[in-house]
Amino acid sequence: MATTWFQDAKAYIEQKTAYNATTIGPFFPHTTLAGHYQLAEPQWWTAGFWPGILWHHYHATQDQATAALAEQLEEKMQPLLSDPSKLDHDMGFMWTLTSLARYDLTHDSKAKTNALLAATLLLGRFNSASRYLEAWNSWQGADDTSGIVIIDSLMNISLLYWASEETSDPRFAVAATQHAETILREFVREDGSIHHMVNFNSATGEVLEKIGGQGFAEMSAWSRGCAWAIYGFAIAYHYTQKPEFFWLKPIKQRSILQMQTRK
Repeated sequence: MATTWFQDAKAYIEQKTAYNATTIGPFFPHTTLAGHYQLAEPQWWTAGFWPGILWHHYHATQDQATAALAEQLEEKMQPLLSDPSKLDHDMGFMWTLTSLARYDLTHDSKAKTNALLAATLLLGRFNSASRYLEAWNSWQGADDTSGIVIIDSLMNISLLYWASEETSDPRFAVAATQHAETILREFVREDGSIHHMVNFNSATGEVLEKIGGQGFAEMSAWSRGCAWAIYGFAIAYHYTQKPEFFWLKPIKQRSILQMQTRK
């Protein structure tokens, strides 16, 4: 029974992806309007998701048209790598699922170069004084964001660990581990839930404020943020074997009322 379910699910996923390849094509379906995909530009943190799905499909089916479409999407992302002002900490999301996936599956040297370039640009966002990856750029007219770190960033560190292994350069891995340690120390609440954002003094590392961000309320448990943390700490443990990433201290439980109430 389990085997039949798996085969049926696999067949459905492959058919659905093939259908989407014909309807979405070489575009980036970041958003929908009235039930239809809006075929946007690649400058967005989810840009790697659609080509990443295509690489999974190629891995399962060896369909060359799928690989070609994924490469076409990656090519559209290429100009971003020459303009750091258009990039932020989500380079891991964007190029782990595109260039790195292509390199793993096809051993294409250009894909390797793109993935290493993305990792190098991500490393450039590491604040060595305060030991974190800066989340965003300070856009024109905006406040200084050089001290903002968000929990999503923990999902990007696998690109740094890969680059460290690929180049035998420890700087990538050191930055990834120190960033994860900062997240562990400052983002995890006593009950195991997660702050979405922490604002640091970018020169000293002093914590200025901890911000709820996208949760229901300031101190609520934001499920997606908790998922980022669980996955990211698993990545850090996989590469470092440090027990603090695997076995967190006992947590205090909070009531639903407490989780829904702001400070």
